[in-house]
Amino acid sequence: MSVTLDEAKLYLRVDSTVEDDLINNLIAASESYLKDAVTDYATNIADSSFAAKAKIAQLAIITEMYEDRSPTVQHDYSYAIRTLITQMQYWSSL
Repeated sequence: MSVTLDEAKLYLRVDSTVEDDLINNLIAASESYLKDAVTDYATNIADSSFAAKAKIAQLAIITEMYEDRSPTVQHDYSYAIRTLITQMQYWSSL
């Protein structure tokens, strides 16, 4: 369950279509990042609670990538993103 272009643009508060290609690339990159970072992502995404957490994490990643386009500055993702990914890594649908 990936974020749609409309959802990402709403979250980013982008009204024009000028950066649609960039935002679509950020959507793809953020989804790929989560799939690689979280074991059993493809299986767990069927759980609505996991999917909600994944969507928020994906939107947060998209936002950080969109807002920080400096090629010289390299930093870790925010605490919130790292925490969401950690929670998804230890996900259990008990």
